[in-house]
Amino acid sequence: MRDDILRFIKQELIGPDPVKPHIQENGEEILINEPPRLRYGAGILFPRAATFEIADSTSADENKVLEKVEEEKKNSDDPVKTEDSKAPVDMSEDFEEEIGLANSFLPAAIGFSCFSKIPKDGFKVKVNVAVYEVKEYSYTKEDGTTVTRRAYYRIPLDQEFTLSAKEIPLQSGKFFDKVLIDKDGKEINLKLNIRNRTYGESSGQNIHLLTFTLINLNSGGAENIKNEDCFFQVSFSVSANEKCFYPYRAASSKTDKEDEKSNLLLFRKKKTFAVGHGCSPSWHDNDIDLTNSIKTESIPYYEIKPIVPNELKSVELKMFDLSDLSDKDINTNLIKLNSEYESWINKQEEVAKAELKDEFLETALRHIGSCRMCLSRMQEGVQLLNSDEKVNHAFKLMNRAMLLQQLHYSIETRNWILDRGNITGLKDAVIPDIKDSSTWKQGLGAWRPFQLAFILMNLNSMLDAEHQDREMVDLIWFPTGGGKTEAYLGLSAFTIFLKRLKDKDDSGTTVLMRYTLRLLTAQQFQRAASLICACDKIRNENKEELGTSRITIGLWVGELTPNKRCSEESISNHGARQRR
Repeated sequence: MRDDILRFIKQELIGPDPVKPHIQENGEEILINEPPRLRYGAGILFPRAATFEIADSTSADENKVLEKVEEEKKNSDDPVKTEDSKAPVDMSEDFEEEIGLANSFLPAAIGFSCFSKIPKDGFKVKVNVAVYEVKEYSYTKEDGTTVTRRAYYRIPLDQEFTLSAKEIPLQSGKFFDKVLIDKDGKEINLKLNIRNRTYGESSGQNIHLLTFTLINLNSGGAENIKNEDCFFQVSFSVSANEKCFYPYRAASSKTDKEDEKSNLLLFRKKKTFAVGHGCSPSWHDNDIDLTNSIKTESIPYYEIKPIVPNELKSVELKMFDLSDLSDKDINTNLIKLNSEYESWINKQEEVAKAELKDEFLETALRHIGSCRMCLSRMQEGVQLLNSDEKVNHAFKLMNRAMLLQQLHYSIETRNWILDRGNITGLKDAVIPDIKDSSTWKQGLGAWRPFQLAFILMNLNSMLDAEHQDREMVDLIWFPTGGGKTEAYLGLSAFTIFLKRLKDKDDSGTTVLMRYTLRLLTAQQFQRAASLICACDKIRNENKEELGTSRITIGLWVGELTPNKRCSEESISNHGARQRR
C-alpha cells in the first residue's frame, strides 16, 4: 500500500502519468488539458535565465526577501567544512553559479557532492529526463465527435554513459562537462558537470570531493517560460563497479548539547554519503563504510523500520495476576522485571566499554547512568507497594480497571447478520468474563515491560506531593501503536484510586489530559472514557472505601467538526463547559 501511495504521488507531482486513451503508440503520455509545466510541480529543470528572476509578479520588497533567501541557501549549502576532512570547498565563481542554479526559485540544475576515490573503470551515469513536443492531436469523444487541439507529446531522453577515469578532474577547481545527446545522436541543451572541490592533499588516500551537477543550458525569460525550454522527470545516478564513495566526515563543530551527543551515538552507524543540491541524494541503506551508487530524488522517501517493544518470556506481567481478583503475590514478577532490566543495563555497559571510545563512550555511560536511575526508581516503587497498604490496594484496583477497559473497549459494537449480501439482523455483542480468559480477545490482558516500568517509576511521586521526582517530567518516547496510551492510563487509574482510598469523599479533578490535535483529543477521549467507566464500576462495587460520588470524565474541545458532538447541558453535568 505504501508503494502504491508513493507511486501515485510521484505520478501526480513529477510524472509521467499517461491516461488512456491519450497515450502514444510507444506508451508515452499525451497532455491535452494543460501544459507539462502546470501539470507537474517537481523534477523540472527550468531555463537558466528564469532562475535569477521571479516567475510570479512580486513587489520589490518581496524580491529582496527572496534574494536574501537565495543568498542564505548558497551560504548554507556548503556540504563540507570539517576539521576531520581538511577539505573546505573550492568556492570559485563558476561553482557558486552552479549551486545557485540548483537552489534558485526555479531551479536550472540538480546535483550532489560526495567523497570518492576514482574507480579504475570510471563512473557509470544513468540520466532520466524527458521533453514535451507540441503537436496537433485529434481524438474522438464519447459522443462520437472528433476534436483536434494542441497537445504535448512526451519524448523520453533517457541515456546511460560511462565517464572514464581520465575524464574525472583530479585537481581542485577543475571540471569536466559531458553534453547529453538525443536518440539521433544530436546534442541537447543539457549537460552533466563534474567538478573537483578537493583542497590540497586528501589525507594521502586519493579521496576527492566531487560535485556532479545536471544543468539546463537553455535560456528564457521569467515572465514567459516556454515548456520546450524545460526538462521534466529529471533524475540521474552515478555508480561504479567497486565501492568507491566514502562517508562524509563528522562536523567539526563540537557540541555541548546532550541530546545532540546522544543522536551522534545512536546514529553512529548511519553514514551520509552525499549532500544534495536542489534534490535529495539516496544510496543503499545497508551500506555502512562504503557504497557504489548514489542517485538523486526529487521527492525523497525513507522506510522507517518498525520499533517493536521487548517481550520478557521469563516474566509474566498479566493484569489479572496483578489485580485484586488474584491471590498471587505481585512482588515475584515485579522483582523479576527489575532484575531483567538490571541485567540488560550491565550488558549494555560491557558492550559500550568494549566497542566505544572518547565522546561516544562518555555519552553511552551517561545513558547507562540514566538507566540505572530509572531502575532505582522502579525498585523504590516495588518497595512502596510492600510498605504502603493503600498504594498496594490502588495498584491492584488499577490492574483490574485496565483489564476491564481493555476487554470492553475491544468488543465489536456492530456485528451484522448477512444473508446473500443483505443485512438481516444484528448479532448480540459477546461480553467477556474478566475471570475467564477463554472469553478474552487474543493479545489482551498483559503489560508490556516499559508500560509497567513507567507506572512503577511514578508511584512515589503520585503518593507524595513533596517527593523529589515531582521535579522531573517523564517522557514516553515510542512510535504510534506502541502502547503509550495504556501506560499513562494505568498511572491515571492508580492516581484516581489512591486519591479515593485516602479520602472517599474527595471527588475533585484528579487528572488533566491535553492533546495537540482536536481529532486526537476525540479519539483518546474514547479510550479514557472506557477506563473511567471501568473505574466507576469498581467504585460502585466498593462504595465503603471508594465513596458514593461517581468517577466521571469531562471533555473540553470546542467545535470539533461542523457537527456538535454533545450539548452544553450534557457536558455541564460532568463538571465541564464547552467553549465555542
